[in-house]
Amino acid sequence: MKGACIEMNGMPDHVHLLVRLRQDQHVAEFVRDLKSNSSGWIHDTKIEFDERYLLR
Repeated sequence: MKGACIEMNGMPDHVHLLVRLRQDQHVAEFVRDLKSNSSGWIHDTKIEFDERYLLR
């Protein structure tokens, strides 16, 4: 991913991120890649979530 995480804060059901993106990186592409990579990580590490989060 193109960019750098400046600050991150985890909440029970979401995260807050402050990131710096390169000038040629679109926000939509960054979010798409972030969601894809994080869902893959969750799948690989077998983290269990309450079912209500899986229905979104």
